[in-house]
Amino acid sequence: MRPTTRSFLLGAGAGCLLTVLAGGLIAVGIGFWAVTQMAEWPEGGSESGLPAPPVPTLSDPFDYSWHLHSPDGVRVRLTEFRGKPLVVNFWATWCRPCILELPELERLAENFDDEIAFMLLSEEPAATLKKFVEKTELTLPVVRVASSPEGTSFPSPIPTTWIVDSAGNIVFRHTGAADWSDSAVVEYLRTLTEGSR
Repeated sequence: MRPTTRSFLLGAGAGCLLTVLAGGLIAVGIGFWAVTQMAEWPEGGSESGLPAPPVPTLSDPFDYSWHLHSPDGVRVRLTEFRGKPLVVNFWATWCRPCILELPELERLAENFDDEIAFMLLSEEPAATLKKFVEKTELTLPVVRVASSPEGTSFPSPIPTTWIVDSAGNIVFRHTGAADWSDSAVVEYLRTLTEGSR
């Protein structure tokens, strides 16, 4: 007896349906197995067994061995500023927030004679820095980073500012533009100068 077209279609349809159902059951089974194999979500951070991130403390020693040059190519040694507070600002001429806070840093520096050293560090070419200084008449010392100390890198993002006390410790870090001429900052730096006498 020859199968009719109808019986052939019914048989084929049933076969497809069984294939789909079997595939679905297999997928569900694999999914269930995968879920059971997942690691459990840790209840508490201290129980996870992971090490804590290297969060800097407020007494990190500052490495004075940065390899720096002025825009004119003169070697600048940060070791000359040992024994006095130092404000180090990491910036770039293309960074708008950096440019916005430079006048504030200059106003801050006006509150001190040579009691505190200020240094603006950039990784840009000397010619770029020289052109910027000439155009803006920036008075704070601008230096180009030739290389950073081993284990230390140029901060990112910028602007980033570090304040180093007279003992050579980084006592303050800030990322982002800020009003550095605010009276609270001036008073804070005054306490550092008193400690260096």
